Amino acid sequence: MKDIHLIFNIDYKDKYGQLNFFRESLVKHIKNNMLEIPTFEQFKTLIATLDECNCFIWVHPSLGSEIASEGYDSEILLKVIPELESMNIKYMMITRTNIRMPTKPIIHVNDMIEYMKEMQSYLVSDLRKILEIKDSQEAPVKKITKKSIVANGESKKTILIVAATPLETMSFFEVFKKKRRKASPIPIDKITLWNFGDIGNKKIMMIKQGEMGSSKPSGSALVIKDAIDILNPDFVIMVGIAFGLKEDKQEIGQILISRELENYESAKISKNTAIQRGHKIPAGTTLFDRFDNSAIEYKKVKSEVGLIISGDKMVDSQPFVKKLIKKYPDGIGGEMEGTGLQSTCEREKKEWILIKGISDWGYNKQHENKDRDQILAITNVCDFLIYTFKKFNF
Repeated sequence: MKDIHLIFNIDYKDKYGQLNFFRESLVKHIKNNMLEIPTFEQFKTLIATLDECNCFIWVHPSLGSEIASEGYDSEILLKVIPELESMNIKYMMITRTNIRMPTKPIIHVNDMIEYMKEMQSYLVSDLRKILEIKDSQEAPVKKITKKSIVANGESKKTILIVAATPLETMSFFEVFKKKRRKASPIPIDKITLWNFGDIGNKKIMMIKQGEMGSSKPSGSALVIKDAIDILNPDFVIMVGIAFGLKEDKQEIGQILISRELENYESAKISKNTAIQRGHKIPAGTTLFDRFDNSAIEYKKVKSEVGLIISGDKMVDSQPFVKKLIKKYPDGIGGEMEGTGLQSTCEREKKEWILIKGISDWGYNKQHENKDRDQILAITNVCDFLIYTFKKFNF
């Protein structure tokens, strides 16, 4: 398992020479396996999204006279250290200077490797649990108030589910029907919304695209824009089927959760080269947190979190898939509608996430088990969706 060194270090755009020297010393010892974080809030965000690994926690208290005189040490000294100690998280303070704190041990950065031999480390999953316990202990009043509000039918979060194909839509309906969730249609202007009622603090609404893909008149971009204008949802979740990019490691029906999404169609084409111009855009913070944590306990089907690539092409070509794998070695799957979801929600400032099931590998799709595999993929996604809705408030 990979070791990661989480280093609380002031983020001041390398203004001070001593910070440059400090980072150079760090790189000598731990090279690329380090992540610098200036605040405790960024630490919490990082732990919520980081893959499972073994974490060593270091604190650089920024005691240099130039920095301290301008007050930039307050976050680390006055908040980070007390927060870590309140949760009994073991850490080691490091410095490049000879400055010492009278009440706490602090080591020189060049001694990191020696101290690390007996230093306590943490799995990311254990740190998540510690943070969850702290949050629940710190805000009991808020939780009680929230439950009472939900019980009174107020403060509901509206979730818009988006599906592309008739098969995805019907499978969604069937899974919810088995859970005693029968939908009622609400035709408004150019679209029809489907109301699945409330689950916990969430109102569940759904819309079906008229066409597959992102850029067509009834594709995901314009349909989602119309739905946002009418419904003004808090969150947008796209469900459906995708092709896997790791045939030797994945399986049909496996659930893919987008940590990031990238448009593989965006590129600069010149005479001899093609340079990708898409951007890896992360999914919404709250949505990713809920589904990432839900996947830890959901045991019915395998799930995977990572980069999903999206384009308007209907992919059924092994050579083309091999090219995509070469361009996106960290990709976990590909599909057709995510680009429209991403671009519209980013523009409208709505949290989004894409959750799809593997139905094929992007080639040889026209086989006798095609429908069965597609139904399995979308059914697994819908079951996982309901499981998460019931287990977590949003």
